[in-house]
Amino acid sequence: MERLFRILINYKIKYLIPVLLLIGMFITSLGIIFTIYFIVDNTIDRQITNGIIYHRNLILYILNKNTKIINGNQQLQKELFYNDLLFHSNNLYHIFIINKENSNIVFSNYKVFQNRNFHQILERYKDSLAFEWNDILNAKSYIEKNKKKKIYKKNNYYFYIEELNQDYWLIIIYAFNWFDIFNIKNITILIIVFIVLIFLPFWFFFYFYKQFYETRIEYLLNAVEKISEGDLSSMVPVIGNDEITQISSFVNRMKDQLKEIIFEDSLTKVLNRKGFEFYSSKLLTLNKECAIFFMDLDGFKYVNETYGHDIGDKALQIVAKRLKQLCQANLLNAKMILGRIGGDEFALLIDLTNLKEAYLDIQIFALKIIEDISQKYEVQNITFNLGISIGIAIYPEHGKNLNELLTNADLAMYQVKYSTKNSYYFFDSKLKSFYEQKNQLRNELITIFRNHQIQDHFYLVYQPIYNLKLKKINHIEVLLRFQHPLLKSYPADFIPLLEELNYISIIGNYIIKKSIEDLIDIQNRLNEKINISINISPKQIIDKNFYKDIMLLYNTYSKYNIKTNQIILEITENILIDNPAKVLRVINSLHDIGFSFAIDDFGTGFSSLSYLKELPVKYIKIDKKFTEDLVLNPKTELIVRSIINLAHLLGYNTIIEGIEDYITLKKVIELKGDYVQGYYLTPPLPKEELINFLEKPENYQLDNIFLENH
Repeated sequence: MERLFRILINYKIKYLIPVLLLIGMFITSLGIIFTIYFIVDNTIDRQITNGIIYHRNLILYILNKNTKIINGNQQLQKELFYNDLLFHSNNLYHIFIINKENSNIVFSNYKVFQNRNFHQILERYKDSLAFEWNDILNAKSYIEKNKKKKIYKKNNYYFYIEELNQDYWLIIIYAFNWFDIFNIKNITILIIVFIVLIFLPFWFFFYFYKQFYETRIEYLLNAVEKISEGDLSSMVPVIGNDEITQISSFVNRMKDQLKEIIFEDSLTKVLNRKGFEFYSSKLLTLNKECAIFFMDLDGFKYVNETYGHDIGDKALQIVAKRLKQLCQANLLNAKMILGRIGGDEFALLIDLTNLKEAYLDIQIFALKIIEDISQKYEVQNITFNLGISIGIAIYPEHGKNLNELLTNADLAMYQVKYSTKNSYYFFDSKLKSFYEQKNQLRNELITIFRNHQIQDHFYLVYQPIYNLKLKKINHIEVLLRFQHPLLKSYPADFIPLLEELNYISIIGNYIIKKSIEDLIDIQNRLNEKINISINISPKQIIDKNFYKDIMLLYNTYSKYNIKTNQIILEITENILIDNPAKVLRVINSLHDIGFSFAIDDFGTGFSSLSYLKELPVKYIKIDKKFTEDLVLNPKTELIVRSIINLAHLLGYNTIIEGIEDYITLKKVIELKGDYVQGYYLTPPLPKEELINFLEKPENYQLDNIFLENH
């Protein structure tokens, strides 16, 4: 039994059931056929018996009416022979009236046998007749013994023998043949019976099996296959109460549990990217107006790298909890789908169908998100703050599918990220055009660096920095410019891309090498010592080859009377965010051999005062954001005054950028700044124009009135 079970389970159940049904159908058909056979056989017995008795009674009736028939009256025999009743059965029934004395046939429904000896006929036709005279005698003996049953059956022959009187016997023989009943009519009836009683019921059963049983198996197999491919959208139909129904229910339950596992972010317990895309796509298929928020945390990288990933993970959990609470508060009376789609990025899809003033409502909701996320965070006795930048795209206005919406909302978010931060921005077509141009620039930069075409597309310009104390220009800042026949790009555009593409060290080495070469030429032609400021990217300074490369370049050109203290490396306040220990080690090493450092864009980043304590700087450059309204805004004036005083107390010099007009310059002199640079003096110049400019002091010397006031 166990072996049979093992054999059966090795076959697919959908093939096993039809085979069993076919076997059952075959056995049932045989049973029905044999049943029909016995019924027909009994029926034929009755019909033949009745037929024989009918012919016997008919003949007796005729003989009683016409006694001359036995006396050889040919006319009467002819009339009787052609009687319809006898003639109708002449192919089946053999009727004989035989003279006992001489065994001559005095009457037969076969004309050829009349007036002939019955024994001779049997002998002559022995090959064609399957019975003999002994069969007749046996039939006679049987009939005489069994008075109640007047018919004797042997093989396929039925015998009836009766003594009409002392002179004559009546013998009726029925030669039955099964093939005689298989005529067209009977076969047609048999086929109809088979179709109605066997074929149609089984056909309906197979149809029902295919629709109800096999189809459900196919559904089940398809569902399991889709689950294995990660598609959890389809449900298995649950019909009936059999094993397939139970398995279907288990698969549906398993699918729901897999959704929780596959679609849930394990850290924050909100939807992950896959889950967010799954549910959001389903909502978008309803063609309802929706808004998507693409949200990125501000300051998270600083928290993560300063306090560790454990604190960062706890911060993400708090952010997710606050966002979930806002969604569940039903502030908009709208369906929302929240998900974490990667790192510190979250996405939120909002159904706008029920909102009367949708654009206003989602702006208010965005401000509420910014307000809640910006609240103070306390994790393991550490307190910090985060912000959030939100890009907003509207369906279907800003995208026909989820991928377009996320892409466009992401673009809008980056617009916030690179400007005000902790705010929101709606996507617009101009923004997409801007990022398309940015992508075109990115591709072009890749081509330039792969083909080693830096000198063909990048060049240096120099902006003089005026020393207010010495009343002269002895300091220049080197600036990188990009030239291309089809693309126009500014440093604010291509510098971040160079950092992103990891080309910043290559271009940085080019700048240092080229600017030192130009500095040598400038000093030789002016016969005067000049200091040069070179901007250094945070990614450049943490490059493992930075220190070695800059020392190699300096050693190469030191023979041309270039000192390390003439080279000022400008760094920004965020220089210590990535690998602060290594950055400090490199900066201190370069400072020890004479290189000077300046903090660029001072006051625009985080923890500026702590940097003043950590970094060995000589110059503080006050960003032009503070000089734009220096004259008009008393608070700005107070900030600039405080920075200048603090720098002097620490022994640093100040360089004020963005001097664009006469009154701003006057105010800087009043506040006792050390150096100034800006378009009021001169814009950045190529090397040859710079040399021509510096050769004529009247081009840049300030009015004596300002110098006296200073």
